[in-house]
Amino acid sequence: MIFKNSEGTRITIPYHSKETLHPKIIKSIIIDCKLNAEGFKKLLVIF
Repeated sequence: MIFKNSEGTRITIPYHSKETLHPKIIKSIIIDCKLNAEGFKKLLVIF
């Protein structure tokens, strides 16, 4: 999945069914989204 914000920044989130993302990939996604750990946890609760 590729997400693009209003500034044009793209963030790619890999999705492969039945596979778990490696912690380093999750960390990279969090950094790319400019979130901290708490912000990421809040998003997990929403979904």
